Amino acid sequence: MSAPQGSGGSGGGLSPATFLGTYSGSNPSNATNGQWWYRVDLGEIWANINGTIMPIQNTGAVTVIVSNTTIANTDVYNDIIVANNATLTIYGNVTFHGNVIIENGSTLLSSNPNASSSAPQTNNYLFLGNFYLNGTYQIAQYNTDNINNNLTIATVSASAGANPTIAGLGTLNIPSTVIITLNVNLTYSGNPTLSGSGTINISLGYTLTINTNITWTFNLSGSGSISVSSGYTLTIGANITVSNITIAGSGTLSIGSGYTLTLNINYTVTSSSVQFTGSGTLLINQGYTFTINTNITWSSSLNIAGSGTFSISSGYTLTISSNITISNITIAGAGTLTVSSG
Repeated sequence: MSAPQGSGGSGGGLSPATFLGTYSGSNPSNATNGQWWYRVDLGEIWANINGTIMPIQNTGAVTVIVSNTTIANTDVYNDIIVANNATLTIYGNVTFHGNVIIENGSTLLSSNPNASSSAPQTNNYLFLGNFYLNGTYQIAQYNTDNINNNLTIATVSASAGANPTIAGLGTLNIPSTVIITLNVNLTYSGNPTLSGSGTINISLGYTLTINTNITWTFNLSGSGSISVSSGYTLTIGANITVSNITIAGSGTLSIGSGYTLTLNINYTVTSSSVQFTGSGTLLINQGYTFTINTNITWSSSLNIAGSGTFSISSGYTLTISSNITISNITIAGAGTLTVSSG
């Protein structure tokens, strides 16, 4: 099946940064010079051109998708905008040469119709332009999506707002050489699987929120935040180092057996913070402190290592009710460490 194409070009016609969204029946009242939008009722792209509100002719390099559409095994050269609560279904080997905008309420769905429990399918995607995710990127069950190039996910300031979400029951695979940078507050929900050893880079000021139970295998970089929501567990399934990233939320961070989570940050455990568990190793590097600031019982066999500091604040008790190993770490603070009988 071929990709939707306009009347020309190689993408890059209108800037996604000045796209206002979709309208029906009237134009936006506050559009400034250079801003543009899509009139669903007319099937036309309109813009403010030097103060004049007018339809644009022969745009060529932009395709606006306002009804459910499927493309597979093709190159897409136009800029793509998925709007009006439409779903763009993709599968196979697809390369987007231009920009991709998924409006809030719309969905980029990766779903191979041949995928099943007995015949799972692998999709290979390249996003060579910018990827603006105001809506949802959903991976269907029994589909594995390989993102095969460095990619930055951001949003546009569209009238419909933004609720960037990655969801579905499939698998998102990031190869070891690929970096996905988040310049967006992104929610990971549903029950998708993560695989690969690539890197998620969360830019300063943005948060990746985990609203599902998931095993994390990616490298983690940047200066933003990763938040584990209450009731969910983020399981560490690889050796991972956290530097500069802020760990937030009130869920659970579990370190899998045989794996090490290295902290190059200071972290404080409170009654409302992320709680640590698992049977792997929490390694606190020199110069950093892991502080217990609540009464808490550790019943897992989590090991503590590193040359940093493990501190229990005054007035609080850490109760150990399993066999754990503490290696090299400095124990500090004026609180209480209790080891249960047995």
